[in-house]
Amino acid sequence: MITWANLRASAAPWVVLPALVFSGLYITANLTDSESCRKVAGIVAERWQEFLGFGTDVIDSAMVRAAYEQQRLRVLLPGVSHGILHLSRCTGTKDDL
Repeated sequence: MITWANLRASAAPWVVLPALVFSGLYITANLTDSESCRKVAGIVAERWQEFLGFGTDVIDSAMVRAAYEQQRLRVLLPGVSHGILHLSRCTGTKDDL
């Protein structure tokens, strides 16, 4: 049977307590405020506008327009490599960490 005396004598508090404290600090530090969310949304919107203006020599513009029309994809940051559209949740800002 686990009693307070047995628990206090064991190493469990020394393992569990710091884990709870640090996980609480981590969660609190990673909560995003509305200003940083707007900043990230602005970065994504600017990149989409840039990609919608690309010519066919960079990427098929029909593919970019089709992806942009999908609300689920529009929140992702677009990128292109070798004529292929890539979408990412990471914007390269400190808010992604």
